[in-house]
Amino acid sequence: MKQMMPQEVEVFYLIPALRKELAHLFVSEHGLSQREAAAILGLTESAISQYLKDKRASGITFTADEKKIVAEGCTAILADRENAAKYIFS
Repeated sequence: MKQMMPQEVEVFYLIPALRKELAHLFVSEHGLSQREAAAILGLTESAISQYLKDKRASGITFTADEKKIVAEGCTAILADRENAAKYIFS
């Protein structure tokens, strides 16, 4: 099997895992609709649904400390929704 480049790991595993965690936080912790979560993350509602049903992004599991960092990022994103990408990709 071909060795993956670090960028491939990010694109295929890390970014989807972050989106999944954020989707869960937006909907279950902050009461957003799937439509609102999709708009913030630049995804479709069906993608959000698949994240919430654990049909996507099962390759990475975050630790409790990592989940705390993602939750802090979630709060920052909600305070600056138009610039969500800068919090995800920086």
